[in-house]
Amino acid sequence: MGSSYSLPYCKIVGNGPGPAPALDQLGTPFVRFNLALSEKLLEQEIRICNRKQAGQPDSPFPFLVNSLSFPFVWCEQLQHRLAESAIALERMLSCRPTAGLVTTHAMLQMGGALQLYRMPLRPRMLRAANMPARQPLAAAYHNWMGERRLALQWVKTHETQLEWTGLQLALPLADTSDKPIANPYPALLRCFESSTCTPSDSTADTLRQMATVQPLAWCLHANYAELNALETCFYLDRDSAITPNWWLYHNSLSLSIDRLMLRLMQAQQYLVAQQELG
Repeated sequence: MGSSYSLPYCKIVGNGPGPAPALDQLGTPFVRFNLALSEKLLEQEIRICNRKQAGQPDSPFPFLVNSLSFPFVWCEQLQHRLAESAIALERMLSCRPTAGLVTTHAMLQMGGALQLYRMPLRPRMLRAANMPARQPLAAAYHNWMGERRLALQWVKTHETQLEWTGLQLALPLADTSDKPIANPYPALLRCFESSTCTPSDSTADTLRQMATVQPLAWCLHANYAELNALETCFYLDRDSAITPNWWLYHNSLSLSIDRLMLRLMQAQQYLVAQQELG
């Protein structure tokens, strides 16, 4: 293939759950991420790894690109584009973005059609009962709500270019009764805003209670300002040893945190759907 930076069509296959195409039968370019160095490169594959996974922790590029089908100069051009996208996305997220989001952003700028698989941007935040108190989940270092916020925007603004299998969550059914549904957001915001770096039983109890609020309430009372404000409560700062988000280290509370994050993600998607309905 030539060294032109354009790529008319590409499949991006993440490491999350969900169906994926048979990679050895594609016949078209596809991306895979952060595989072991011993994993054989396939024809048409574009392998993207973070510098640590690639065995080059001192590289000036945050992501390294390898391919049998694309020349070195093309891979190097893509590394530059990925670096630019990573910087832009970190500003939007206030957090280091995932390789999948960075790659999607970079390749959207290239103008080709994209099909994404196994990138639901919905990791589980569940901690094992015996997990050490200061051991973080790897997933806790990413702003997943923020990544979904951007992804839902891209699917809308690049609808003819981007097909994202598995991104859409199941939304709660509408309530046909006349019973009022209370707004849960003020209580959740107060709970997080009043918390300190020290774990609190009362805060934990409130979060458990908030996780039992009916799913529809989060959708009906959602607004972008409050959802965006809540993003910071669901990830850890890589550069700080101290965090106010102690609930992300709390083993018995993790089921409630996972459920709350799901409800807020559903609310994000509900808002986008309402906008499309006019």
